[in-house]
Amino acid sequence: MVLGSVLSLVPARAQALSLSLSSSEIGDAIRYGQRAQDLPFALFTREWRTEGVRGPGQRLTGSAWLQSPFARVAHAGWAAAHRGLSLTAGDLKRQLESVQGWLAFAVTLVPPPEYPRVYDVRLHQAGEVFDPSHVETHQDVSEQGGAWVYVYCLFPAEKIDPQGTVVLVVTDAHGDLLPFVFDLSRMR
Repeated sequence: MVLGSVLSLVPARAQALSLSLSSSEIGDAIRYGQRAQDLPFALFTREWRTEGVRGPGQRLTGSAWLQSPFARVAHAGWAAAHRGLSLTAGDLKRQLESVQGWLAFAVTLVPPPEYPRVYDVRLHQAGEVFDPSHVETHQDVSEQGGAWVYVYCLFPAEKIDPQGTVVLVVTDAHGDLLPFVFDLSRMR
């Protein structure tokens, strides 16, 4: 049942990533999130999520979620449906204004215990390197002693080709790189 639900939600071919949404696209995103309410978060976000590509001997792992405007609105619809609430485009006006024209990434890292918790983030596309305009880093430790580091970063999107591929590169204080590859032409 869950696999069938996932496959029915994935578009045959998404148009290029949209950095701003029309009223019609906002409605589509809300409905997409509401229809996906029975999916676990990892399956719901799979269109926008990727695993880091580790090099030989590298111990840093993680995943990243591209929070495009469509993904953010769909997530709001998904979260509202989980709580049994309805959601309209009017409910999202302020949230949408804050993300239009930006690429936002939420990165979850699982570092080995001895690794430093200081990370540098850059976005690469077609030979250009972009610095983030905003970065937040939070740490968390499980009851079993495992640690997670959450990195949230915003990049201005005016120079990003929404039909191209971007690589988000996270570098730790040891110089280990963890790249996350996103094909924007396959995302909304």
